[in-house]
Amino acid sequence: MNFQVVIDALVKIVTDIINFIPNLVNGLIILLIGYLIARLVRWIVRTILVQLKFDPLIERTGITGSLRGLGVKTPLSWIIAQTIFTFLLLSFLITSTRLMGLEAVALLLERLVSFLPNIIAAVIIFLLGGVAAQFVGNLISNVGAVSGLTYAARVGRVVQYLISLFVVVLALGQLGVDTAILVTAITIAIAAFGLAIGLALGLGAHGVVSNILAGYY
Repeated sequence: MNFQVVIDALVKIVTDIINFIPNLVNGLIILLIGYLIARLVRWIVRTILVQLKFDPLIERTGITGSLRGLGVKTPLSWIIAQTIFTFLLLSFLITSTRLMGLEAVALLLERLVSFLPNIIAAVIIFLLGGVAAQFVGNLISNVGAVSGLTYAARVGRVVQYLISLFVVVLALGQLGVDTAILVTAITIAIAAFGLAIGLALGLGAHGVVSNILAGYY
């Protein structure tokens, strides 16, 4: 057995580790500094929004209550500050991994950062769409109730679900998902639903229509 090959391999491994240690230390220092800066910026943004009474202002618009109805209980100012913190931390993490020589990891993180705006846009579409769906559904329910419609609440709920479904499709499209098949399926489902309602009303009003025609002629 040639021990010189083994010794050369071990020497190369030790040398690579020794050469990597300074890069590792520099990368960790940059990451630590970036983490502290990101925390500081998050605190500044959060403080400014609190001083501007951002959350009470959003509360008066009704958006916060609608978000709570969707299960989002975190204050909107904190969500904004945390989003900025995440962007900054990921940016410093990319620089840190490059200093460490981990180019593949840096490229992966860059793709993640470039995709984050799509994720944020999809979340915003989903949240605002959910708020709009809830508002329209409640509006139709209230108008129907005032008009004496027996199934006003159910009609409002169906409209809310339909709008929410389209919002989900829009959010998925923002994420780059091919929604053509999904849109076609939803369109067919809505058409079938409308046809079923039309048939139900037509069959249910058959006697009334017969009496009206008989009285007319």
